[in-house]
Amino acid sequence: MPAQSEYIEGVYQITKQVENIIIPRGVMRKGMNPLPPKAMEIHKLALRVGYDVSPAKFKAILRDEYGMTLNGYAEYMSKFLD
Repeated sequence: MPAQSEYIEGVYQITKQVENIIIPRGVMRKGMNPLPPKAMEIHKLALRVGYDVSPAKFKAILRDEYGMTLNGYAEYMSKFLD
């Protein structure tokens, strides 16, 4: 199912940027993880997509609990790139 694998890849790309750029840069500049608890909660869930959380479940949680789409999630996380 290409759509599902593309969604997983999109989530993976966002989490990779958070893990490799946003968090390390925040730690380097401010001495702490720049993600507030809500963002960290979403990030931890995103790390599980394709493993024990299906793309459909993640999409539903983003929509129902956080009022966002995958693009909204990407934009939200990019706000913490100082």
